[in-house]
Amino acid sequence: MREYYRLKEFLILLNFHLYLLLVWKKTYHRNKMFNLFSNKTNSLGQATIEFALVGPIFFILLFFCITGGLYAFERSSAVTAVTAGAKVAAGGISTGSGANTPALLSAENQTVALLKNGLLGTQIIPQSIGVSCPPPQSLPASQVYVCATRLGLDQIRIEVSGNPSSFVPPSIGGLKLPIDVYAQVYTLTFKT
Repeated sequence: MREYYRLKEFLILLNFHLYLLLVWKKTYHRNKMFNLFSNKTNSLGQATIEFALVGPIFFILLFFCITGGLYAFERSSAVTAVTAGAKVAAGGISTGSGANTPALLSAENQTVALLKNGLLGTQIIPQSIGVSCPPPQSLPASQVYVCATRLGLDQIRIEVSGNPSSFVPPSIGGLKLPIDVYAQVYTLTFKT
């Protein structure tokens, strides 16, 4: 009977030691894996250095994305304004003789009104009727010209040309993205 208890004690101790060995082995491997990926003693300041290397690149890409989106919005606004101005000009003003004359002044005013909503922070300058717009490369930043000209007897051209304002100013490395958009339509003439 005594040997039975000794054997039982031995098995219990052996079981306990095996259990401890298993727990130690699992903990050792877990800690080893933990230390493999994040060594607490050697990683002081690592996040700061990583941010110093990656941060400027991230912010430059962010500014380029914002500038590209803003440019797409401004160009879309210019296309919409020019199209609406061309429609107003093509409708014309009826005269006593029964023929319509192009409403260039109304078209230019319509284009300027629509551009004020779309080109924020940009100076919009209407040109005199019949004067064509200068090329956008010769204009300073944040200036856009609106021109309404008559081409021949039956064509009208409404044009927006210039450099709208940018999210990043050109003085600190911003992009100067020009807009040169026009709509050319035939006039509508009605004779009675």
